[in-house]
Amino acid sequence: MKTVSEVLEEINKFKPNALSQNELVGFIDDLESEIVLNVFLEDEYVNITSMDRELVTPNPYYRIYKEYLIAMIDNYNEDTESYSLSSRVFNETMKEFNAFVRRNDLDAVSSTSQFTNYF
Repeated sequence: MKTVSEVLEEINKFKPNALSQNELVGFIDDLESEIVLNVFLEDEYVNITSMDRELVTPNPYYRIYKEYLIAMIDNYNEDTESYSLSSRVFNETMKEFNAFVRRNDLDAVSSTSQFTNYF
């Protein structure tokens, strides 16, 4: 699994941006909480306190974080065309990940859980 620092390193190489590290970590923290609450159906919010913290999604779904950060950067830059595309890519990956979790009964996820559109 990827760590917070690995995701930040990838995003800063792939899509240079004006957001601070704290802002990017905040976005990762928000997404991680959404995944834990709405995909794994656990009752806790995530609070990222270490850059070495491993994120919850397995390979190949760790790309969710990069796709989410790209969408947030596009939104921050007020680039509506890019944001529209990047948010669709992110949402499709989230659907795939949610289906993967349900198919493999990871962490006893109920088969009745529904995908939540985050955008």
